[in-house]
Amino acid sequence: MNQRVASVNRLANFAISVHWQVGLSGLFFGMGKNYFAILNFRIEMVVLRCLAWLVVGVSPFVGAFFGPAISRVACTIGISSIASLLAVAHRQTGIGWYYFGLFPLCVLVHIYSLLRSTLLTLSKGGINWRSNHYDLMDLRAHVCQRQVWLAERH
Repeated sequence: MNQRVASVNRLANFAISVHWQVGLSGLFFGMGKNYFAILNFRIEMVVLRCLAWLVVGVSPFVGAFFGPAISRVACTIGISSIASLLAVAHRQTGIGWYYFGLFPLCVLVHIYSLLRSTLLTLSKGGINWRSNHYDLMDLRAHVCQRQVWLAERH
């Protein structure tokens, strides 16, 4: 009986860790084929996503130092919210609240990665993955088929 309990405890403590990318350059190169695909290969969604990230992730940090007093207060509250969210998530992520200051840099890194993915996909006319080239027109057609299939299911 004790052996079974010990075996179950070992299984319960077992976790699978998948290492997708190594370092920041790994993020850029690994996400090169994926980031544009997340937005269904739609350029207008890339523009909207980049603008939204700038508004949410960078402008509060700029607004905290420039503009009228009421804007500075609002931006400071927004920045405090980011720090609070990091503090709450610290147990699961291990990221301390004090990393809130790096948030604008992280947003800019994501924007760069998305724009890089978009430009690479457009310049190659598709995605190269595992020695195969997938044409952009075929990928967009697949997205349309997937959307129809999802609409039928829900």
